[in-house]
Amino acid sequence: TDDTTVPILHEGHCRQGRLWTYVGDEANPYLVYAYTPTRSGQGPLAWLGQWKGFLQADAYAGYNPAYAQGAKHVGCWMHVRRNFFEAKENDPARAHEALARIRLLYAVESDAKDDGLTGQELTAIRRERAGPLLASADKIRVIVKGAGGHASMPHDAIDPVPIACAIVLGIQQLVTRT
Repeated sequence: TDDTTVPILHEGHCRQGRLWTYVGDEANPYLVYAYTPTRSGQGPLAWLGQWKGFLQADAYAGYNPAYAQGAKHVGCWMHVRRNFFEAKENDPARAHEALARIRLLYAVESDAKDDGLTGQELTAIRRERAGPLLASADKIRVIVKGAGGHASMPHDAIDPVPIACAIVLGIQQLVTRT
C-alpha cells in the first residue's frame, strides 16, 4: 500500500486529498484505490480493519494502528533506497555501499520476473538468492549503524539529514526482515 496526493476541487479552490492504493495477492487479486480527505492513519485503518496479512508499506506511522490490529509490516526497499540515493552527496561511501546491496536484492526480483516465476517458485528463488543477502544483515548493519554498532554520522558530512533518514529507514527495514 501507499498513498499519493490528489488535487480536490472544494468550494472554488483546490486542496489536497489522499488516494491510497491497496494491491492484493494471488488469494485476493484486487487493486483498490481509496480516497481520504487527509493523511490520517484512520484512512488505512478503515480499509484494513482487522486484516491480519502482510502489509508492504513505507515507514509512515499512520499504518501503526493496522499493525496493532494484527497486520504484519513488510518494509519497502524502494523507500530505503530512495533515501540512500538522496544521501550520496553527503555520505557517499555508506550511501553507495547500501545502494549496491539493495541493487543485488533488486536483481533477484528482476530475474524472477524475467523467468515468469510466481507462487512457490518465486518464494523458492527468493529464499535461495535473496535469503543469503538478507541473512548477511550484519554487513548492512555496519553500513547503516557504523562499525561500532550505533547509528553514526560522519563528522565531515555536508548535511547529515539525508544519510540520517536513510539510516533510520534502513534500520527499520532490517528490524522488519531479520
